[in-house]
This record gives sequence, C-alpha cells and structure tokens, in this order.
Amino acid sequence: MFEYSTMNHPCKVLNRDLWGAHINPTKYEKFFPEYPDWLNPHQKHEWRERGLVLWDATTQVVAHLYANYALRVLEIMKNTGTWKTDGYVIGSPAYRMSVVNTTEKPLENKGHEKDGWVLTNQIKLSPKQSYEFFRFLVAEEKMLTLIAADENKDVCEAYAMVVDILLKHKRKKRELQKRGDKKDLPIKKITPISLPKGEYFTIPQMAEICNVSIQRIKKWIQKGDIEAIDLPGMGQIVEMEKFTQFLNQHKPLGSHRA
Repeated sequence: MFEYSTMNHPCKVLNRDLWGAHINPTKYEKFFPEYPDWLNPHQKHEWRERGLVLWDATTQVVAHLYANYALRVLEIMKNTGTWKTDGYVIGSPAYRMSVVNTTEKPLENKGHEKDGWVLTNQIKLSPKQSYEFFRFLVAEEKMLTLIAADENKDVCEAYAMVVDILLKHKRKKRELQKRGDKKDLPIKKITPISLPKGEYFTIPQMAEICNVSIQRIKKWIQKGDIEAIDLPGMGQIVEMEKFTQFLNQHKPLGSHRA
C-alpha cells in the first residue's frame, strides 16, 4: 500500500499486480493512478469519479463505490467474519428500473426482472484480498468520511434545486389566478419516452471523457457523428455502446478544447 499524492489532493492507492483500489477525494480527480491498458471509455470515467474505485485485471471489471456505500461495506465487514473464509463480493450499487416499450409485443417466456437495488460490476475478492481490502478501508476511514460529507452536501443541493423549481411553478400558478384567470394552468400533453435498457452518457460526461467542450459534443451530435436521444426539458443522452463506437472511429480525441 502506498500513497499517490499531489500538493492539494492526495489519492490513496492499494496496488497489486492483478487487482487494486484507490480513493479519489474530488469529482473527476485530475491526479489519479495510471489507467490500465484494458479500460474502456466508460471505465476510464469511473476510474476518476469521486469515491472508492476497485478494479480486477483478470475479469477486466471496474467498480465505483460512493464513499457512503464504502463506509457501509466497512461496517458490515467489521461486524461479520464470514469474508475471512469465504471472501467478499464488491460491486457498484445501482437501481434497476423497468422501461415499458409499447412498440414491442411481450414475450410469453421472457423472464421479468423486478425493480430495485442491484449490485453491478461485481468483483469477487478472495479471503486474502478481502483482508487487504478491509485493512485499506480501515486505514482510510477518515478520508472516506470527509468525502461522504461532500456527497451528502451535493444531495442536499440537488434536493434544494428540485424544491426551488416546484415553488416557482406554484408561484406562477398563483400569479395567474390573481390576474383573474381562476382556471388551473393548462395541462400540457406530454408523450412518454420509451428508452431501451442500457447505460447512457450525458453531454457533460462525454465532454469530460473526450477532453473537449460541451459545445464541441453538441456540434458532433448536430452533424450526426453521434446518435443521441432527446429528453424534453432535460437535454440529450447517448447510449454507452454507440459512444464507444464513436470513440473507436475517431481517434485520437481531445488533443485540444473547442
């Protein structure tokens, strides 16, 4: 175990030949351990995310854990001892949500997956690896606690933005009613959007990965170089597979910012 550090943001690293972990103290950390050569663009994005990153070269899997979840894992490992003999499975928590596609007929024999929390990008640690990972979590518990506080702050800010939008809408409705229009605000006819299952990138995420400006990404979408999905009122997203294909066809990218 060693510390990969800069003047401002120390990046704690557990490095082994075929697996390892590191902690990024800030969002999209600028100073981070060198990428393994097998990472795909999405994994490179995860590699720099704030929180804890665990990787396994044998299975070529990268799991990103928010600091709050990493602390929960530490608490579980402190209170249980089965991992000392059975090992421990680590992964990225994600919420599975069904998307109804009205254009396709349901298949009779198709299995139905229930909505709820699942563990993606799973990495199975051996008892020895679990012990090293546990020691790493214990040693960096203080740093994880500080990062978790930043995560909680971001959640509160996002919640405040949502509340602000709702209050503005309520005020607008009240103002219209004071002007003499006692009718409710007209109900807009909004057509639901069906999205295929998968993983998607937002425009800011793609700009970060390509090291270009958001405007450059939008130009590529307008030219048809990148196929995007429009979300009314929310912007555009691109399926991970199609974005990866774009990156493979347009190398190198990000040599300069537009």
